[in-house]
Amino acid sequence: TTEIYPLSLHDALPISMASSPARCAVMFTPPLKPPLPVRTVLSDLCVRHGNMIYVSGLPPFDAEYSARLREARASKQPIPPFPDIPFERQARIVMDHLKKLVEAAGSNMDCLLKVIVWMKDQRQQEEFDRIYRTYFSSSATLPARTRMQAGRTPMDCGLEVEAVGAPFGATSQEPCRIN
Repeated sequence: TTEIYPLSLHDALPISMASSPARCAVMFTPPLKPPLPVRTVLSDLCVRHGNMIYVSGLPPFDAEYSARLREARASKQPIPPFPDIPFERQARIVMDHLKKLVEAAGSNMDCLLKVIVWMKDQRQQEEFDRIYRTYFSSSATLPARTRMQAGRTPMDCGLEVEAVGAPFGATSQEPCRIN
């Protein structure tokens, strides 16, 4: 079964499951508080398929900016520029959203297997790493990770993060590392 978690500020709409709809069960989760970012593309923020969790790229959109985006789209106005938020705050917003999605999918941060980080400026890597590490129970639970500098990030924000993980206790090999 596939469980889809469209956790965003707008109402969840069912998506077409073209590949074998009979085998897919769609589960909608109520919006999280604080809400997660408005999607800028047609995709789900988090999909759980069998023993895997896939989290789409998450930009550092806080509730205020997400509301401005939603209002602009609803009134067919130009997208507002990304606000001047300190990089540390952007990193915490993204990591908080990632944590909420992973938990909503029945897992925790220590069960992430791979994280991909796109940064606008690699000179902020140490600041990001300092924040990133606080979301895991120990250095032994850190997932494999790729971090790269993006030519341009969504709305020119400081970073975007995506992840792949497993639900807690998903397999007999227990890919999750719980301390």
